[in-house]
Amino acid sequence: MDPTPPYGRVAAYRQHTMPDLDGVFRKSVLTLVLSHAFTAGGPGTRTFRALHLGFVRCVDKALEDYQLARTALTTWTERPENSVLSPLMRAIGHMENCLTATQRALRFARPLLEQGVLQAAAAPAALSDDARKRIKAVRDASEHMDERILDGRVPDGGLNTLWMAESYLELDSVRIGYDELATWLQELQRLAQIVAAYRESRDA
Repeated sequence: MDPTPPYGRVAAYRQHTMPDLDGVFRKSVLTLVLSHAFTAGGPGTRTFRALHLGFVRCVDKALEDYQLARTALTTWTERPENSVLSPLMRAIGHMENCLTATQRALRFARPLLEQGVLQAAAAPAALSDDARKRIKAVRDASEHMDERILDGRVPDGGLNTLWMAESYLELDSVRIGYDELATWLQELQRLAQIVAAYRESRDA
């Protein structure tokens, strides 16, 4: 097995600390669609409706891919011998999707905050500058890694893919703990429920 990062890190890989979010509701988009279909209210303009749907859908996707990543990582760590990389590679793929969806959700959250649909105090960790910067940094590095590889710009000893360790994920010297990510996603899910149930005042 290649001894250079990241594959040289797997020898003692026997467990992980990703919180289980299987019980967290991740079908908020259904709540939103049904709510708009059968009750009065909801966002008034087409753009506003698209913004609501985009935010809720991205949060649902982030939660789904997080849980798929956790399942694959569990399969990896519970193997008698960590000799087959496929579960780990699946976990990394799902985590890349999770981070992309989370980054998109955070972008959608900004105008929702500005319009008063959401309050920052409802998700202090997920909407913090620190969370936004680290999610964006890892997501951007992952998205552009192909270009860096093709251009020969991968440093010796550096990671050439998102890496999932026992208690954190990492890329370009930026680390996000699984406990942090789980907290952010749970906060975003609570915000998604608020958006799904939003009613625009019709009072003139």
